[in-house]
Amino acid sequence: MGALSPRLSASRRRQTRPPNPAVLAPRPISAHMSTSQRRPLVVLVEDSEDDAFFFRWAVGKCTRDCEVVHLADGGLAMTYLRAMQAGEQPRPDLLFLDLKLPVFSGFEILGWIQAQHFEPPLEVIVLSGSEHGSDLLRARACGAADYCVKPISPAQLHQRLELLAQPPARLPMPAVPLAPHPAAAS
Repeated sequence: MGALSPRLSASRRRQTRPPNPAVLAPRPISAHMSTSQRRPLVVLVEDSEDDAFFFRWAVGKCTRDCEVVHLADGGLAMTYLRAMQAGEQPRPDLLFLDLKLPVFSGFEILGWIQAQHFEPPLEVIVLSGSEHGSDLLRARACGAADYCVKPISPAQLHQRLELLAQPPARLPMPAVPLAPHPAAAS
């Protein structure tokens, strides 16, 4: 057999690298402060370094100053969320979640979040490359507040970040044609 492609080998390296201690180390929790007194915390769960770079760039274009924590796979996301639940990590104001992730999928993470019955509910915005209506409906059924198709523009991101100044509310789901999933067409 030939050598692994650079993309595959990079993917395997990403899955096996040790967790970033700076991401998982307990940090002071400022939950008693309103978002007007501190920088809003946005957690991005995204395995693509390119998509994460573009997301940070888009956040930089927004007028709202946010702290962004990037978690590169579903395992790190679950570790962070469990630490948050134990009071060892701050609660994010918004969590942007890719669906196709190594270790745990976005749908598995959404299901876990939904089962925890957080009060107030954790605001999760799915950020996916999938335009399938079935993925959108499934994400909403699993508790996602919104669904954005990648790449997200600075204007779309700005619109979502402005919600940080408002009380939590369900966002209207975008109008996406409900095309049958390719697997269902067989």
